[in-house]
Amino acid sequence: MADGFEEIKKELPHVIVLCLLIIVLLVVVTKFKVIHCSQIPQWCDIYCGIMGRSRVAIISADAGIGNPVGLARVMQSQRYSILPEQFPASEMSYGLIKDYELVVLERFKNITVGQVNALKMYLNGGGAVLWIGDSASRLYLSEQDKAEARVLNESWASQNKTAGGLPYYEWLEKKVKDTQGFGDLSSYLRATYVGNKNSTAPLTLRIVAQDHMVSKGLKTEFLVPPSEFAAVSEQPATVTKIAVIKMGNAEYPAIFESNYAGKILYVAFPLEAMNSSSLMSNILDYLVTCSFS
Repeated sequence: MADGFEEIKKELPHVIVLCLLIIVLLVVVTKFKVIHCSQIPQWCDIYCGIMGRSRVAIISADAGIGNPVGLARVMQSQRYSILPEQFPASEMSYGLIKDYELVVLERFKNITVGQVNALKMYLNGGGAVLWIGDSASRLYLSEQDKAEARVLNESWASQNKTAGGLPYYEWLEKKVKDTQGFGDLSSYLRATYVGNKNSTAPLTLRIVAQDHMVSKGLKTEFLVPPSEFAAVSEQPATVTKIAVIKMGNAEYPAIFESNYAGKILYVAFPLEAMNSSSLMSNILDYLVTCSFS
């Protein structure tokens, strides 16, 4: 009996270390949204006890599809404990968004080189983005981009790091001029931007993935109020298509999911214009782990 007890004492540290490693692994795969905490009994309570309340940021500017103020109001009406923090695009940086579980892009058509890089870093670190409409579909150089490019001019040219050995500033100007649609972010979203569509008549939203958490409990088809939406061309093999928009005889991707390092849920139309509280509730359940609702 004593020998058995001694064996247990000897193995106990290994068991504790193994349990800690399992918890760390579960935290990582939950944070990166490889799994949802609800898939493991009691894990949501444990995970949220470790990570604390989820934070949501809405980034917007002065051009593009959507009404961010209205979106924040609808989000909070669905989850009183979620308090979306709204920021103008001019304040966006990796330092600002890195601690948010979910970053929402709406009415954010024009995006700078610096903001693109901030989004890349955030997604590479496992962040989640709710990407709405034509957000990030037009690249431009901000004054800060230009200032940083001028500083890099001499060193980049001397090392011939750019195509043709161009000074960095000239290379960057050419790149921005030649960039179409989502540009470098296309490889993250797994889609390209085609253009905006506007309908004066109600649209039909058709669910094509009934078993996805975002479409849980929704009817197969229902009407969407007349609104402007973005037409995009997704890469079918690399995204999970959840719903399409039917306008006349044409169909366009309406909601799809792209997994890079972080998770992106793309919605082509403004969610705040929807008449489906269930859809918004499902999206928040899927993307915001610890809302404490």
